[in-house]
Amino acid sequence: MIVSRTEMEGRKSDAVNHHLRQLSVAKQVEDRAEEGRAYNNLGIAYQSLGDFKQAIEYHMLHLSIAKELGDRAGEGRAYCNLGNAYYSLGDFKQAIEFHMLHLTFAKELGDKAGEIRAYCNLGNAYKSLGNFKQAIAFHMLHLTIAKEVGDRAGEGRAYCNLGNAYQSLGDFKQAIEYHMLHLTIAKEVGDRAGEG
Repeated sequence: MIVSRTEMEGRKSDAVNHHLRQLSVAKQVEDRAEEGRAYNNLGIAYQSLGDFKQAIEYHMLHLSIAKELGDRAGEGRAYCNLGNAYYSLGDFKQAIEFHMLHLTFAKELGDKAGEIRAYCNLGNAYKSLGNFKQAIAFHMLHLTIAKEVGDRAGEGRAYCNLGNAYQSLGDFKQAIEYHMLHLTIAKEVGDRAGEG
């Protein structure tokens, strides 16, 4: 089923309205944790709409509540989301700062999936800055953890990112090797987009 752009935008605005209701109820019953979750959800919704400045405002509100409540996992998620929003705005240095904070929290909490996301995001941000060697270093860390936890799809993404970084360096032979590894895993895990 193909969904039109108008239908998709309608669904996204429905999501915003739903999360605004979630926020309203949370405030009425004075549930700060739920209020923080609503801000997080609104930030993600606005990010999916391409309104990154509005997303940042909501992610900052989520971060503030997470800090207030001592919610270390929530604080880490907020840093990750802020990094992604700044990356989308093209502010790669600010994105790196937030992704480094996310990495710190992920390590502290033993959140291997969060570590993988942070390393991936850091690698992509450094690649966008043109620092391909630093990008490769982060993508190698992503690959190491993905292998350690048996995350085959994550391993495939790491190979893809390594291939892209080596391609940017002009090392096409190494890029092809990594892209071939990604292709193998994409087929194995049924990742049709990655296979394409």
